[in-house]
This record gives sequence, structure tokens and C-alpha cells, in this order.
Amino acid sequence: MLIINTLLACLNLSALRVTSHGIREGALIAYARYGERWLQQNKCGTAPAVGGKIGDSVEESDIAEMQNEPFARSGRRMLLERVRKMIEWREDVLKHDDIEAVHRMRVASRRLRAALDAYQPICEPKPFKKAYRRVKELADILGRARDTDVMIENLRAQQGQMSHEKQKGAKWLIERLCTYRQECQQNLEVFLEKFDEDSLQHQIALCLPKERVSNGKG
Repeated sequence: MLIINTLLACLNLSALRVTSHGIREGALIAYARYGERWLQQNKCGTAPAVGGKIGDSVEESDIAEMQNEPFARSGRRMLLERVRKMIEWREDVLKHDDIEAVHRMRVASRRLRAALDAYQPICEPKPFKKAYRRVKELADILGRARDTDVMIENLRAQQGQMSHEKQKGAKWLIERLCTYRQECQQNLEVFLEKFDEDSLQHQIALCLPKERVSNGKG
């Protein structure tokens, strides 16, 4: 009990929830906190910039601060950063000039969901479900649009190698997929126009426990 109590104090938590999760969930948490090269970087005693690209430099003071950061605080910072990075692609997706924008926003939504999964054990169930459901709705709409883009690209790339009869069939299918893609874009635009980033950030903030204020005693 003394060990558990010390862990709770170090992590700035007021309660402990026992679950069946194991090392895989721990790996997810490390990934959510340090990025794609979490294992290699931690072996070297360093960590990449949180939310940044691989290879971004990190000040030693920043690394020390992250290593000593309470779990709940890291969750709040990480989740809000992931929300902002996901929403950064909103304008590009709405322009519909570059199909890769949909792909990048979809990847960002997946990373946000991975972080939500990682920090779920310390989240309040009700606000967590609301926030997670909202992110999943966006990810599903992005997924339908992206999957259609990939199918259209692949069919167009293969058309030149098809027989004449198969080319006619591929053309017919591409036309149908393009029509469906327009529907996906319309649904995506409607969803993104109504998507409230501030509301989602507030919902996520409600998920995580408030930090206890230290009384200054050693």
C-alpha cells in the first residue's frame, strides 16, 4: 500500500483503477507521449519533441520537464495538442484542392484516438465517451473519403494495362466512385463546418482529473 500510495503521489492522482491492461497499453502511452520513435529514443535517454516531427530538436530542460511531468498533466497537454494538430487540416480539407489533406487529417485523428485510448484509464467515463464519439465520427467520415480516393487512384493507374472491355468497366466504376466521393466531401464539409474545436477541447479537459494543489510542505 505504501508503494501504491507513493505512485499515486508521484503521478498526482487521487485514485487507482485496476484494469486488465498490460504492457501493450503501456507501449501505447509511451507512443502517445513521445512519438513514433519512443523506444529508440528512450533507450538513448532522449525523447523527440512532443507532437513534432521525427528529428526535431528538444532542449534538455524540456526533456527533464517531460520526464517529471505528472501523468494527468501530460495527458491534458498531449490530448489538446493532438486536437489542434487535427484541426489544422480543416481549411485544406474544405478547399478540396489536395486529396492528401484528407489523408493527413485522418492520420491526425487516428493519433488523437490513440492518445485517448492511452489515457482512458484516468479519464471520467461520461465526458470521455462524448469526446471519443465525436472524434470517431470525424475519423469515420474522413476514412470513407480517403478510402474512395485510394480506390479511384488505383483504378486510374491500372486502366492503361487493362483490355478494352475492362477499361470500359473501370471507367464506369470510376465515375460511380467519383459521384460517391462528392457525396463524401459534402458530408465532410457539413461536419467540419459544425465541428467546434473549443467544445471538444473543453470536453477533453473534463475527462482528465484536476491536479491537486501542493501545500508546499516537503
